Amino acid sequence: MLDQFIHPTGPHIFSIGYEKRTLSDFLTILQKNHIKRILDVRRYPCSKYAWATYPELKMILNQNNIDYLHFREFSPSLACRRKFQATKDWNGFSKEFKAYLGSIKPAVEVWGKNVQDGDCLLCLEQNDRQCHRSLLYPYIPYSIILLL
Repeated sequence: MLDQFIHPTGPHIFSIGYEKRTLSDFLTILQKNHIKRILDVRRYPCSKYAWATYPELKMILNQNNIDYLHFREFSPSLACRRKFQATKDWNGFSKEFKAYLGSIKPAVEVWGKNVQDGDCLLCLEQNDRQCHRSLLYPYIPYSIILLL
């Protein structure tokens, strides 16, 4: 939804997926919502979209006054991801990824406390219902706004 502009009250962060978006649409959504920092939670910051691949994405965001940080450690392992892609078993995937997050809980909790009001989590999937970034939300002490 390109015209989406949120008027949040209170501390919040955003969550966005770049799937099926043009670079122009992606940047427009970020700018309309005054995003100042992207937190990329993909394991590998690469994509079939050239603009969504590191370091290109970081350069584009920086040119638009948006900081870029990559947090590989808060993404599922390649084996876990591949299993989910093959089986589409969200419950199994969630259980495995939550167990992983539990094993690094102190690091995830520190990260969550350092997320800033107005930051935006980034991954591929537009809809976060079956994206690992939704499993990071409980560690963040802010409301989450999904940018569709």
